[in-house]
Amino acid sequence: MLAGRSRMERRQSYLLTRSHIRLYLWRFEYATRAGTKTKYWWGEGAPGTRRVANLAEDKLPAYMGGKGHTDGHNRTAPVGSFEPNQWGLHDMIGNVAEWTADWYGQVYYQNSPDHNPQGPSLGQYRVIRGGSWMTHIKQASSASRGHSGKIRAAIGFRCAQDVR
Repeated sequence: MLAGRSRMERRQSYLLTRSHIRLYLWRFEYATRAGTKTKYWWGEGAPGTRRVANLAEDKLPAYMGGKGHTDGHNRTAPVGSFEPNQWGLHDMIGNVAEWTADWYGQVYYQNSPDHNPQGPSLGQYRVIRGGSWMTHIKQASSASRGHSGKIRAAIGFRCAQDVR
């Protein structure tokens, strides 16, 4: 029943029930890695002076673990403001965390299939990948995952279509 619910509650309900419009977790990681085997698509550690992701350490002063400078964006940045990965995909890490179609299971991946794990069949929260403008680089690797059941300013989703 939609009557009596706010616009945001109706939108959240719609998005929570439509997994076909969001990438599955394994597809997100595959696209983020872009054929690399490293922790991040650009390598193993901090990118140095390369502009590869809109992450929190750009905004933190050096004494708090940040780079001590800003990337010019206090929150989200326009798509394409940073380098694309090797497959030409922008913002796979940073800017807005990706809300995937998978349900979150705290211990699921300890015993999951090695190839294309689908995640638990049910759950309370969806898996979040890629980190956002609020995420420190250590929590934004290609393999990092979190969870959320709510729409937030730093979470979005990426529509995808199979190429045939």
